[in-house]
Amino acid sequence: MAEKIYKSQLPACPLVDASIWSLLFANDSFPSATNEPAFVDSETGYTVTRGQLRSLTLSLAWGLRTHLLKLGGPRLTRGSTIMIFSPNTIAWPVMLFGSIAAGFKCTLANSSYTPPELAHQWKDSQADLIFVHPALLQVTLDMFTLVKISPEDFKTRIVLATHGLTAGVPSGFFTMEDFISKGSLSQEEKFDGPDANETALLCYSSGTTGQPKGVEV
Repeated sequence: MAEKIYKSQLPACPLVDASIWSLLFANDSFPSATNEPAFVDSETGYTVTRGQLRSLTLSLAWGLRTHLLKLGGPRLTRGSTIMIFSPNTIAWPVMLFGSIAAGFKCTLANSSYTPPELAHQWKDSQADLIFVHPALLQVTLDMFTLVKISPEDFKTRIVLATHGLTAGVPSGFFTMEDFISKGSLSQEEKFDGPDANETALLCYSSGTTGQPKGVEV
């Protein structure tokens, strides 16, 4: 059957050759909204302003690119894949935009995944590091057992999604605080012009027919 392209009857939207981080936090449009709330935790009222979010993401980006290796973690380079395995929390946008600012792509794992489901996405996406909500740590540990990665190795590939949390944080693992406030990038990794076509997000289908399949964005 020949391919057929279906086009909307609405006018085409202009495409901007810039990363999602640049679009949200561009210096020329950002200052007027610096003190406006970006995210609010409904349970605790903890609020992250747009200015704080920008600062946190550039700080986390610096930590992942510079400090992780010093702590014994994997060497991450532009295009490395970061997995985020967490329900909606105040830490989620910091992890996402911090990883993108560092030049990495993010693969987003469903927080209801079982260890085998998580293992498939970990292997298929070729992830190098995983941000994990503390409540999902055991699922992650079971996943690493399935993919036959030793405890000595997987402990250096786990970062607990602890920003905004004050209790229930297991010891013996990296936390977000290990990488925030250690330094900061002066600007995000640029993805403008021809580089704007690089993958930023690697999302997966529900797997209704066979294994979930990755979709590059």
